[in-house]
Amino acid sequence: MLNIILYADSLGVETFTKQVGKHLFRANLSNAYLEDANLEDANLNNSILLKTDFRHARNLTSSQLSSEDSPPLLCGALLPEGLGLDPDRDWDRLALVLHERYPEDFNTLEEAEKWVEERRPK
Repeated sequence: MLNIILYADSLGVETFTKQVGKHLFRANLSNAYLEDANLEDANLNNSILLKTDFRHARNLTSSQLSSEDSPPLLCGALLPEGLGLDPDRDWDRLALVLHERYPEDFNTLEEAEKWVEERRPK
């Protein structure tokens, strides 16, 4: 249904829930601000969570962010207190995933690495 969601805060909460719902598999939620979004049972597997703000999202669980199969990439994610996960755990994996998933945007692994380094906190 939807592969990329950039700046999801521009969709209202109700629009986001009705249009996207639980279909977040492989979503790119870069810079998304999900205030009051209900993420109960949302499938975040293989998603790229680059600076995604989950601090005010509802019903997000640590198991959604740490599945054994294909967990989402956490890169500078803003997580609710108490989840006990490293919000920066996947910066080292991001470039390869971007290159493999979006070869039209990242022709080489080096291009993807450069893009990541420009965004990664020092």
